[in-house]
Amino acid sequence: MRFGVLFIQIGTPDKLSYFSIAKFLWNFLSDWRVIRLITPLRQFLVIFIILLRLKSVYHGYKSVWTQSDQSPLAEKEMEFCKAIQEQHPSIPIILARNYSTPSISESLRLFESQRINNIFIVPLSPQYASCTTGSIVAKVYLEAAKRLDPPALIVKHDFHNDPGWIDAVSSIIQPYISDLTDLFIMSFHGLPLQQLSASSKCNPNACQQAKTCPRNAAQLHERCYRAQCTETANNILNHIKIHCAHAIVFQSRVGKLPWTEPNLFETIEQWAQKGHKNIVIAMPSFVADCIETLEEIGVRFKEQWLKRVPDGSVTVVPCVNHDPKWIQAVSNWIEETQRTITSTSHDTKVQ
Repeated sequence: MRFGVLFIQIGTPDKLSYFSIAKFLWNFLSDWRVIRLITPLRQFLVIFIILLRLKSVYHGYKSVWTQSDQSPLAEKEMEFCKAIQEQHPSIPIILARNYSTPSISESLRLFESQRINNIFIVPLSPQYASCTTGSIVAKVYLEAAKRLDPPALIVKHDFHNDPGWIDAVSSIIQPYISDLTDLFIMSFHGLPLQQLSASSKCNPNACQQAKTCPRNAAQLHERCYRAQCTETANNILNHIKIHCAHAIVFQSRVGKLPWTEPNLFETIEQWAQKGHKNIVIAMPSFVADCIETLEEIGVRFKEQWLKRVPDGSVTVVPCVNHDPKWIQAVSNWIEETQRTITSTSHDTKVQ
């Protein structure tokens, strides 16, 4: 048995250029799981979005682009994979991106050249969504099926309530909460309600009206992104010590269609009216710092909050990135998966 691990992120622009960013946006937004329209309408809308937002997206990336001439996500991903590889020097560890390079197809070819016939697939999205994990898994199956001898694939669909993940995130958050903190925010990436209801079969109107999901919603609706976000947040709150108010919100909304609520930027006024000043904000739908955490939260949200509350403060909690507890949690998944494969292979031979 030959065993390898393939980590997959959504993707990131290869270079800081209008062309590279436009190419990434085109690849990402053209996926029917991301924008659920018939192809001609989807392509027309994607062109419109790119033309409308390309300049602002470029400047967003420019404000956080690293000195090593990479996007922050690419830099953090490589540090993460390096740390995992150091824990498992005998196991091939490869990183792929769904909408940029290195591609899933290239990564599977590399495994094939090394005669790897069992691959542990880990989409790096804690909560399941059809436009992230769903799209990644579908692409992996499609590319694997093109091989003469497809490898065995073991997929980790989500880890929103994994104890190791929750412990790692909570350990990162705790030191940032002080006696001065009067509001702790957990901000998750937003999702159009149309996608939410299509995957989870939830009632989108009831979902929008509810302030938060019931505690058992993630069990009742296994593929409900909002329910998984709520469960992640509740588990984090059970692990950390806070004395202040807390809130669960969603960010990164695009367009005017209904998205998951409450929206981060639209809630600023409510928090200010309640007298909140010193905010700590964490983003538990991301495993690595990227434009959404560094620019959208670290720059734009901070600017808007301080404009509304000049004597306030915003403390942005970094993502788990390559934190030792996070590395250990992922290493445990790898070891458990490898043991399962070895055991199954042994049982098959005995029979």
